[in-house]
This record gives sequence, structure tokens and C-alpha cells, in this order.
Amino acid sequence: MERLKQVIIEHLRSLFEDMNLEVEHWTQHLQQSREISQGDVSLPCFPFAKQLKKSPIEIAESIADTFPSLPEIRECIAVNGYVNFRASNEWMYQQLDECTNPPLHHKHILIEHTSANPNGPFHVDGRAHV
Repeated sequence: MERLKQVIIEHLRSLFEDMNLEVEHWTQHLQQSREISQGDVSLPCFPFAKQLKKSPIEIAESIADTFPSLPEIRECIAVNGYVNFRASNEWMYQQLDECTNPPLHHKHILIEHTSANPNGPFHVDGRAHV
């Protein structure tokens, strides 16, 4: 998620300059979404409300409406004072492909995720199907 956050930060920086938003360390607020259904990365707009004299909901909507269309981002939406970003599948595949040796060109990958069993040890099971 760090690569996705860097893409988002680069573009949020110019949006914040346009909004005359002067907040130190605003990048620390950009974090992995707590609910995966909401997005991959989210930005709470509550810390910016006082300076901008707007509600967090208005700020989030403004950011989502003006955030540029990027190949890395499939979706940028405002929900209850948060801006939620979802990475594009193509970009995620490219990132995965760059991290493997040899590259995964023309291969199918299955990544499984299940809930942790409270009565047993936590484990992750991922299998690549070629």
C-alpha cells in the first residue's frame, strides 16, 4: 500500500496547495482503510475542517470531485468525511508483477483471504496457479 499512498500523496499535495490548506504532517492521516469495502486507502478530513471552515463532509467531497483521473486509481469517493481511494486492478497486477522474479506475464494468480480462526493459529494461504 505504500506505493499507492505515494501516488495519492503526490496528487493530494497540489490539491491542498490549491485549497490553501496548511497542515503539517497531513500525510500521516492517509492510511489503509479499516473497512476493505470502503477502499484501499482513506483520508479522514476532520483535521482540516477548522482551518478551511468547512465540514469534513464538504472537504471530502471537494477532494473527491477534484482528484485527477489516474491509471493507478480505480475509484476516489467521499463517504462521511473520508476520501476513499481504490487501486485499479491493472495497477495492482503491475505492482505484483514487478515484485516477482521471473515476471508473472500471462499467468493466473489466486490470492485467498479468510477470517482468522479464533480457536487456532493465524495463517495465510495463497497459491499461484500457472
